[in-house]
Amino acid sequence: MTTRGGLQRRTVVPVTLAALVLLLAVLGAGLRGPWTADPPGAGLPEAGTPPPVTVTESETALLPEEVPTPTDPPLAGIPAWASDTVLALAIAALLGLVALGAWWLWRRRRTLRTDALRAEAAGTVSALEAGEDEEVPDLSPALRRAAAALGAGAAPADAIVGAWVALEETAAASGAARSAADTPTEFTTRLLHRTAADPDAVARLRDVYRAARFGSRAPTDDDVAAAAAALERIESTWEGR
Repeated sequence: MTTRGGLQRRTVVPVTLAALVLLLAVLGAGLRGPWTADPPGAGLPEAGTPPPVTVTESETALLPEEVPTPTDPPLAGIPAWASDTVLALAIAALLGLVALGAWWLWRRRRTLRTDALRAEAAGTVSALEAGEDEEVPDLSPALRRAAAALGAGAAPADAIVGAWVALEETAAASGAARSAADTPTEFTTRLLHRTAADPDAVARLRDVYRAARFGSRAPTDDDVAAAAAALERIESTWEGR
């Protein structure tokens, strides 16, 4: 849950960046002096302008001396190169602030993602820990169905797969806590390990099943016999007898 102090800390960086950008813009504008714009039509001859008058040299001597047009005085004490330098620095600082803001946003998104992953992992661990205290379902019906599949005279691959699937169906219907990353085989194995079943027998039955379903070699009657022996050992030990 976000606290008031955490919310204030999260808003400090954007507000600070905005204030610095505004300050630099005002400073740069002040050092550059007032902006001026020529009025519309400046530089164009006015309508009805008479043709230029030719003045002779003798007449020129009688004309009054030309008075220079006054210009705006430069900013006192601030040379032009200084204002240009400050403006360049302001632009560089603005680009730096933009880069800093982009880095802060990236860092923020990364932090949020990391927090979400940690919360998800914590929830999964809590679910698994809670599952350790759940009552173990009755495996007797599943073990009987598995033994029946092995002794039904079906093809070795079908018999072995059918035996393990009977255990998977019971595990799925048990309502026990299950991690989202668990495959049916992993979940069934973990459920069997929560009982007193011989772990070596559980591993043997699982390995025979995997070889029969995913292996490149076709199972034989010897594999069915190995699965039956492992299943018998599980049936005799899962209740702690």
